[in-house]
Amino acid sequence: MKISFAGMKTQVPDGWQDESTITFSMPAQPGIDVPLALNPRVPDSAANLVITWEHAGELGAQEYLDQRLAQLSEQLPGFTVAERGDAGDAQEPIPWAEFSLVAKVAVTQLLLVKRAGDRVFVITGTSLTPSFAAAKDQFLSAARQLAPE
Repeated sequence: MKISFAGMKTQVPDGWQDESTITFSMPAQPGIDVPLALNPRVPDSAANLVITWEHAGELGAQEYLDQRLAQLSEQLPGFTVAERGDAGDAQEPIPWAEFSLVAKVAVTQLLLVKRAGDRVFVITGTSLTPSFAAAKDQFLSAARQLAPE
């Protein structure tokens, strides 16, 4: 199987599962306390956006999101969804869920799911909680703009 990314290409054995991930970091924001950098290469970045994709079978975007949230609730003690919504429209729903995690620092995530053909694209926006409001609209916009070439 031929694959291209970031101006590069390679060949991987047929039948191997594509588990690609694309990660973007918010520009550095000097003056913001980032006790646990989300990306060590951008130490003052308070947020990142990760896009993954996989085959979804017959699951729609909402069903896939519900399944993913159920898995997270089993894996993360105290996991609760703070808000749910849809960033898409009737023809192209993009259901999302917002939730917070507390580890060494408070982090808020926005999990969005968009279906295209037989794949689902999972867009995960992660931000330090104090910076989440500034990043949320950007996460939603990235999901809306995700489209086939």
